Order: sequence, then C-alpha cells, then structure tokens
Amino acid sequence: MTIRTKVSLILVLVFLASGIFEYSIQHFIVLPSFQTLENENAIKDSKRVVLSIQREIDHINQICFDWSAWDDTYSFIKDVSKEYIEANLVFGTFMGHNLNLIYFYDHMGKVVWGKIYDLKTKEVLLLKKFASNGISLDDALSDFETNGKALNEVSNSGIIMTEKGIMLVASNPIITSNNKGPIRGTVVMGRFLDQGLIEAFFTQTKVKFQIHPIGIKDLTAKTNEIVHQLKDKSNFVIKNTSNDFLSIYTSMQDIKGKLVLLIEAEVARNISQKGKSTVNNAMFTIFFVALIGLISVIILLQWIVSKPLKKLTNHTLDVIKSADFSKIILMNRQDEMGALATSFNSMTQNVYDNSEKQQLLIQEKQNLINELQDALDKINTLSGLLPICASCKKIRDDKGYWNQIESYITDHSEATFSHGICQECAKKFYPDFDIYND
Repeated sequence: MTIRTKVSLILVLVFLASGIFEYSIQHFIVLPSFQTLENENAIKDSKRVVLSIQREIDHINQICFDWSAWDDTYSFIKDVSKEYIEANLVFGTFMGHNLNLIYFYDHMGKVVWGKIYDLKTKEVLLLKKFASNGISLDDALSDFETNGKALNEVSNSGIIMTEKGIMLVASNPIITSNNKGPIRGTVVMGRFLDQGLIEAFFTQTKVKFQIHPIGIKDLTAKTNEIVHQLKDKSNFVIKNTSNDFLSIYTSMQDIKGKLVLLIEAEVARNISQKGKSTVNNAMFTIFFVALIGLISVIILLQWIVSKPLKKLTNHTLDVIKSADFSKIILMNRQDEMGALATSFNSMTQNVYDNSEKQQLLIQEKQNLINELQDALDKINTLSGLLPICASCKKIRDDKGYWNQIESYITDHSEATFSHGICQECAKKFYPDFDIYND
C-alpha cells in the first residue's frame, strides 16, 4: 500500500469520525436544546391559558366586589327592596357583565335573591347547588377568612363543577361602600366556562386548547393516566402527538383545592422543526465543507508530497537498476522534499566519486597484476631431475620424446644458443687451425 493510499485512507477515516462526532453533537446536544426550548415555550403557552382563566375569575371577583361593597346592596339584604331588583337585577345586568349567575345570601346563608340564565336563550336555569333556599355557612363560597384582613380584601373565587358544566365563580361579603361591616351576607356571581368563553381565551392567548373535566365517568384511559401523572410528578405533562404538534397538559383546582380541570393545549412544533432544519443544514454545510477540505488536502498531498516522492522513488530505482550514480534528480523546491532530493544527489555523487576511485584502484591493481604476470612469464627456470642420455646427451621431455639439449633448453627457458667451440674440441677436431693462441 502506497503512502498516498495510506494517508488518503487516514484522512477519510478522520473525516468519517469527525462526521459521526458532529452528528452526535447536533442530534444529542443541539437538537435536544431546541426541543427543550420548545417544551419551555409550550409550558409558557399552557400557563397563558391558565392565566387567562384566572384573569376571568379575577374579573368576576372584581364585579362581585363592586356589588358587595355597596350601600344599596347592604340595604337590599335587609329590606329586599323591589326598586333595587327592578333597577339592578334584570337580564341586561347579566348580559352586560357576561354573568350566568347572581345570588344574594344573608348572614345566615339564606337566599335573598338569585337567578341563573342561559345568556343565549335567556332561559332561566336551575342548578342543584343553588336550588335550595340557602347555603351552608361553611361552604367554600360563604366561609370567609377575615382574620387579620380588611373586609375589602376578603373574597373566595375559583371553579366549581355543575351539572350544566364548569362555572367560574366568585363570592364577596356584603359590606358598606366604605368597606365597613358587620357583614350582612354574601354575593355570589358566576359564568359558565362554555365554548364561547374558550374561544375568547383562544383569541387572547393564540393558543388552541381543550378543557376536560376531571372526575367524570367517560374520561379516556389516556386522560386518566395524564391526571395521575399530574398528581404524582409535576404541574405539566408533555406528549408528542405528531411531528407537527405536541400536547401539553396541566390542571386547575376548584374552589376547594381539588383537581377539577385538565387543560390540554396544542402547540405547533415550530421550534423543533426549525431546529431540525437548522441541524440538517448545519450537517450538510459541515459535510460539504469537510468534503471540499478532504479533496483539497488529497490534491495538495498529491502535488506537494506524493508526486515528488514518486519521482524520487522512480529515480532511486533507476539509479539502482542502471548502477549509474552520476544521474541526479532536479527538484527546484525549498521544502523538505527539495532538501531530500539535494541530500540524495549528494549521496549518489559521493557514491559515484568513490566508485570512480575504486575503479581506478582496481585498474591499477589489475595493471600491477598484469605486469607481475608478464614478469613471471619471463622468468621460466628449469628445475627438478632431467633425464639425459649418457651418450648423446639428449633430454627426454614429458611426452617421452628425446630432444637435442639445445632445443629443450630453448623451449623451456628464455635462453638461446649461439654456437662456438671450446679449446679442447678445437684441438681435437681442428688441430690444423690454431684457433686459440695460447
């Protein structure tokens, strides 16, 4: 595997690891933060619904206080004046204040006057809680806590369940216009939490919601489960109903402090969808930029490292193959590759120079050997036992032939012969010639 392949593989692995890490960050940290923010906004929306209901209760309580802390009402409880009834307790009063119920009780809890209307049909309604002639003094509507409080600060308000539906009610003690007592009775006012009021709340809050009475028999298993979660865990329960919406549940207590309403608000999942879109766009951008970076690094690696390294490798193999250390590689670079090429050229030049010197030494040695061989060839000596004829003085060679002594010595040495005659032979064979004068 080449260095280029190894480095490219490492870069791809780093790219994949970075992508997995970034994906984990986006999907396990960033995206949940959007979901947390969405849940927080959903809780705020749910609180706005509860606050709008509570504001309506406070509004009814303010109207009730205006009627209860009034000298005319203070007198009416005592004398039950028809003029008061005809001037104030007419259907127009109910319509003007959007009230379904107005009741007056004396200090003993006995009904002085009271009516319940359906504001749409103008029909007089009857409710079991208000059907009797009085109200118990320990009823939540009439049992005021006055200890340490001014009379104008004393009131009871909240929610009650009736057979006609949910009603928002308020009760105030009947006192004078100067907020003085003694308390002569109680004024109770109420309004049904009907679809019209819910739509008015939707207009105020811009939150779509439903109200489920708690305790009725036809509650679904899902609703009962949510009610138990609200009782056991927290004030809000969030359910992901779809990819586009989530439902957030909360509850409200009645005037006695018992859970009476389950409020289900439906909130568009705009934040999480925006978060998903943002995360996806971020991932795409990061992937695209990383891919461009990876390709750029690979290209730069090819140009800066792989290509010159391959060139240097091929040059090295060529030098080894040809054994020609005089070849050099040209790299006009000021980086490590240039320094490596320069060092390699210097090394091969040194090898070439040493090789030339070695060749000269070898040549000189060979010349010396040749000279010695030539000298040795010229120094041929006769040695050993030579078989010679005792009569004719011929010498027998290695092949068994008998040769004249002159021929044998000439063939086996550098010696040559010139013929002459010694004195004895001259006297013997040429007595008549005085060759050697004594």
